[in-house]
Amino acid sequence: MRFLIIFLSVLSIALTACDDDDNFTPIGTTHIYQTSEADNLEDGTYVVNSAEEYVRLMNARLPSDLNVDFKTEALVIVKGHETSGIDDISVQSSRDISTYNIGISMSLNCFSAIEHWCVAVVMPAVANPSVVVDIERNGIQ
Repeated sequence: MRFLIIFLSVLSIALTACDDDDNFTPIGTTHIYQTSEADNLEDGTYVVNSAEEYVRLMNARLPSDLNVDFKTEALVIVKGHETSGIDDISVQSSRDISTYNIGISMSLNCFSAIEHWCVAVVMPAVANPSVVVDIERNGIQ
């Protein structure tokens, strides 16, 4: 009986240690950057395939809420600016074979200053992807 208890204890520890779930950020997760987090980045679209590439691009580590598994995922970053302020921003994403489709919807406010924006979306990794960005602007411009 004692052997069985020890065996079951060791087995449960081994199974827990083999847990393959490293709490990676799910595909489709969006991160909206604060303005200052992306100051050094030019307006444009970027596909990031490694943590090192992210550091070179952003001069910073990945945000704590983005634990990207770069073996199977990529991070698509889109940055731009508006001639008025932004009250709200939302992002939708999808993927066709080798194309990332990113839809960005903004509620604008002409009574606020010009604002830069930057979003990142976790997507499945594909070889040589293209990125299609569709921006919808709502509200007073």
